[in-house]
Amino acid sequence: MGASRFVGRVGGLAVALGVGAALFSSGFGVAWADGSTGSSAAGSNSGSASGDSGSSTARSTGASKTTGPSKRTAAGSGQAVGTGGARRGLKHSKAGAALSLADSAVSAHTTSSTDPTANTSGSSSVTPVASLAPRLPVLSTALHSALDPFTGGLPTLPVDSPLTLAYAALVRRESVIEATTSAASASNATSSLLSANPIQVAPTIEFIDGILNGNANAVAPTGIPLKYTLISAPNYGGKVTFSPTSTTGAFTYLPDVSVLNGGATEQFKILVAQNTQFDQFLTGLPIVGGFVPQVLVILQQAPVVSDILAPLIGSAQVASFDSTLADIPVGAPVAFTAMVTSFDGTLISTNFFPASTTAVPQGTAAPTVLNGPGIASPGATNPYTEWGSAGSGNLVPGIQTLRGDGYNVITWDPRGEFASGGILQLDSPFFEARDVTAIINWAVGTNPTGTDNPFVTKVATDSGDPLLGMVGGSYGGAIQWVSAATDSRIDAIVPGISWNSLNSSLYPDSAFKTAYASLLLLGLVTTGARINNQIYVGIVTGDLLGILTQVAQSVIASSGPTVLVGNVDIPTLMIQGTVDVLFTLDQAMANGQILSTDGTTVKTIWYCGGHGNCLNPASPEQDAIIMNSTMAWLDVTLRQVVNGVVSGYR
Repeated sequence: MGASRFVGRVGGLAVALGVGAALFSSGFGVAWADGSTGSSAAGSNSGSASGDSGSSTARSTGASKTTGPSKRTAAGSGQAVGTGGARRGLKHSKAGAALSLADSAVSAHTTSSTDPTANTSGSSSVTPVASLAPRLPVLSTALHSALDPFTGGLPTLPVDSPLTLAYAALVRRESVIEATTSAASASNATSSLLSANPIQVAPTIEFIDGILNGNANAVAPTGIPLKYTLISAPNYGGKVTFSPTSTTGAFTYLPDVSVLNGGATEQFKILVAQNTQFDQFLTGLPIVGGFVPQVLVILQQAPVVSDILAPLIGSAQVASFDSTLADIPVGAPVAFTAMVTSFDGTLISTNFFPASTTAVPQGTAAPTVLNGPGIASPGATNPYTEWGSAGSGNLVPGIQTLRGDGYNVITWDPRGEFASGGILQLDSPFFEARDVTAIINWAVGTNPTGTDNPFVTKVATDSGDPLLGMVGGSYGGAIQWVSAATDSRIDAIVPGISWNSLNSSLYPDSAFKTAYASLLLLGLVTTGARINNQIYVGIVTGDLLGILTQVAQSVIASSGPTVLVGNVDIPTLMIQGTVDVLFTLDQAMANGQILSTDGTTVKTIWYCGGHGNCLNPASPEQDAIIMNSTMAWLDVTLRQVVNGVVSGYR
């Protein structure tokens, strides 16, 4: 930027800030010339400035013209360059001051050279700086006087000797170095502060009564609660389940069967993070709140970013675990998970929980109960629940209840869902029932050592026939019918809120139950289930047209018990809801009528619940009836328990 333009901008800024009034009152006007852009500009309180003769040497009515290679148009000594747009009146007002300031402006524009001819081109001439030296203090003094009230004083020209100034520069340089060092130290301190994580973890896995219990043992400043997220699942297929009631991040760990065989070390990681008010606010937002936890987990693991955002989203620490932390006594039964190969090669994710040693002494075999989940739910993995399989409410005894009563418990992810492979067929006897048969084969012939499972009680007359019962609700209820009808090794069942025919349940009197069918489909889609395409087509057609095609009816007719109920000849306890609008009471009545006609032992409990809304308050008495009736049924049919004493087996 040319010096003359700089002076002009200072003047313009002064006017904008109100300083112009001080300049006007002091009698100083400013005119300048800059031909570098091919145009002229003027700043004056009195129009065009003139020389002593009262006339301008050059006047411009638009863009200025230049001759020769130079584009600068300079005024001679004592002259000011005329400018386009300047007012023409008041030519003689304060001319002396205008002359001094105009010459000074030209001087400032040519300070890049001390050669009187260096910037000369054509007829234009440049006044040397030396000739204007005496006039510089005039401009300095004027600006000083005008701006001093607003700036607190402008700097004056130095009067010290060069030696003194050099020494001052050296001292300043050393001060800058010291300041830089101090700033670096402060930066390092800040970096150290950012990297200091207030959360400390000490991962442990403890063996308690057949269950591996883990904890991050996190220590953090009080006032901000902690949250725990599994960020790296067990690498061999093990399962980690957090306790829903724990505030310390306690969890249970089901190692993969290969780990118990000693062939591998399984590893997984848990993120321990502060749950700040900001996090809670974001999580509580409608719609987007559901995505916030995943984003926070990513940010809290990002290097540098996590430290910077820690005051806002909370600090986080990763707790690393591996199976070598578990100290399992030799010969002790332990809960684990395994992939069971079904008839068609499909892998079914299966979980085994041994009976509690408080009910069955270590080394003693126990009967086994298979607990099937509701649809769109995985097999239960939390061993500390009173009530069981997800999706069935207070209807099915939980793993803790069953283990405490002396039963081994087997749960699994149904075909086509969660960790299991294959395509879901809605409890088909040709697929899901055969998966249960494969699980029974595994329970009888496979244990952590690869031989016969010593923890599953066998019938005395047939060492290959285990004592088995089944419980479960809804989808986990229907699987009991088709399994018991096709596998004679099952000894007792307790199907809850199940069906006889899906056609009569979903399409009664040719009226499609749109709401429940849609919820069924939505639950499967959101959990990532792999479903028979004809089920999709049937539900979509039913939703849009209100009818089920013959193909769809044929598909669902092959799902569930229907005519197979007649093959069930073992003790059966049915539990059905009085307010169930999906699988109504007549579904249980149809099954019960078939069983009683064949002479099979059958009992039915009606309760306020099921696939519907019970308007009565929750009844502890009702829950107790369901629980006690279920456990008593298993005790009598599997273990011959009378008045709490085991008198033998079936």
